[in-house]
Amino acid sequence: MSHVCHNVVGLLKFSLLALLLINSSNAACVPLFGACVQSLECCNHPDIICRANVCFKPIAAVRGVENRITEYLEYQVRLSNLRESMKANTSRFK
Repeated sequence: MSHVCHNVVGLLKFSLLALLLINSSNAACVPLFGACVQSLECCNHPDIICRANVCFKPIAAVRGVENRITEYLEYQVRLSNLRESMKANTSRFK
């Protein structure tokens, strides 16, 4: 019985080591459910995104809401930049 247990444990160790090496290799991109920092690291980006340091594929409804939020935030940044440039131009004429 112990011989079988040692083989199972050895097989499990080998499998985990192989999985670790595959996930931690210097690949061009991070696989699905792999650790990431930015979405650009994930394979098949933009379909696969990085959230909470994990590459995953969001459902379509979330993707639509996320796109709208991103567009709104970009709009707010452009608006803020416009306000700052208008303030700078106004202060030069005083």
